[in-house]
Amino acid sequence: MLRPSVVNVCVALVLCPLTAYAEVADKMPSQPRLWAEGLVLGVLVFVLGRWRPWLALIPGALGALLVLNAWGDFHEPAMAEAIRAELGSGYEAVSYTASAIPLVAVAVYFIWRQVRRKGGSDGA
Repeated sequence: MLRPSVVNVCVALVLCPLTAYAEVADKMPSQPRLWAEGLVLGVLVFVLGRWRPWLALIPGALGALLVLNAWGDFHEPAMAEAIRAELGSGYEAVSYTASAIPLVAVAVYFIWRQVRRKGGSDGA
């Protein structure tokens, strides 16, 4: 039979909520890296699009994955709380904004391409 002190310790361990705070800042990309990823993919949209228009969709798809990754990080309650506590609330805005750059670049590229096409056919 267990002694009462051992039972008390076991009950106390089960009933006491223990929260473990893991450092997430060292596992998350830095803000300059987020901006660099977004800008490089945004430039690649235009570079690849000039060569073959359908290739502009590849960096856009990678940008969509970045957006989904950011969304996943910030919609998991424990992760979002830890990120905001360690990196600040501005990190979320930077993460979404920088990862949306390739998606905006794809839209701008195809709109620019259509306008250029219409302008070229009207003038000829």
